[in-house]
Amino acid sequence: MKRRILTVLVLSLAVCCPLYSGSADYIRCFMVCGPFKQTDLDKEVVKNESSLIPQEGKKSAGKEWKVVITGEDYIDFEKILANSDNCVGYAYVRIDSPDEHRVVLHIGSDDGVKVYLNGETVLMNDTPRALKLDEDRVNIILNRGENHLLFKVKDIAGGWALGARITDSEGNVIRNIRLHPSYEEYKSLLLEDCMGRFLNSRTGWEYYIDKDASVKLGDVKGKSRNTALEIAYEMRNGIWLGACKRIGADISAFKGLRLLYRGEGDTNSLEIKFEDKDGSIFGKFIPSKSNPTEWIGVNLMFDDLEYFYGGNRDLNLTDIKIHFAVSRKLGDEGGEGKIVIDSLKPIE
Repeated sequence: MKRRILTVLVLSLAVCCPLYSGSADYIRCFMVCGPFKQTDLDKEVVKNESSLIPQEGKKSAGKEWKVVITGEDYIDFEKILANSDNCVGYAYVRIDSPDEHRVVLHIGSDDGVKVYLNGETVLMNDTPRALKLDEDRVNIILNRGENHLLFKVKDIAGGWALGARITDSEGNVIRNIRLHPSYEEYKSLLLEDCMGRFLNSRTGWEYYIDKDASVKLGDVKGKSRNTALEIAYEMRNGIWLGACKRIGADISAFKGLRLLYRGEGDTNSLEIKFEDKDGSIFGKFIPSKSNPTEWIGVNLMFDDLEYFYGGNRDLNLTDIKIHFAVSRKLGDEGGEGKIVIDSLKPIE
């Protein structure tokens, strides 16, 4: 997947994000396009807009279609497209249905919205309003096979957003339809972006040291990113030290994380530890190599992590802290050095 998608992801998430903090049935992944300077929802911005079947990276009326994935119950057009008033933007999703379905489309928008399904207008609400989820409800019929759902959302001033979901007549999630683009397709990008900001931010870290050891976090240029996490330490008379932070992401859908790091200074051992809510700590020991020019990749497969101590000996990956610890083991030098963490990427 192309890196340009990540720009949209960054804008659609909080600074420290859960992979998904909203309700399970809201649409979390769209293709979006805009903004277009127009406030009349009945006036076409793109020729034959009702029948649009966009493709990622292609353009309509000079604007590119991008995939956006959100950790909320809605998408924020102002963060995704532009902080712009008196304009419209599009959001599209394809729905694959094994059979004909009579369903309910729930919509909230800021401001007005026009909705097309398979080329037909199914909703028009040109009302200046703040976002209120499920404010509009419309009964629709999904055809067997592909269905094309397009939202045209207007912004007058202030907020500009869209939230939508599809249920049966009782409000239950419909399990046998598939959405494209989908959260499942793009979730690894969402976690990769979240982990990047986890490493970039210097807030929320906890430190622990043995005796008179010291540790300090800083920023340096990485291999794959402009900013990498530098852990500078002095062991002195101590034998261990470290820093940890809660990542604020559910990583249980993945098989592991791919770590990219390098070491400088005296040779010591690096420990990567995962601590869940009940204090169970699992991890992996990595012998430190002191070579400031050599980047080392390590796969941290969750099923292969060693149980260290604490808790109930069962690692719950839905809410964890990650520890970066340096220890002086038999044959290590102690002294001082640096560990630079370039990236942590999900392994599916």
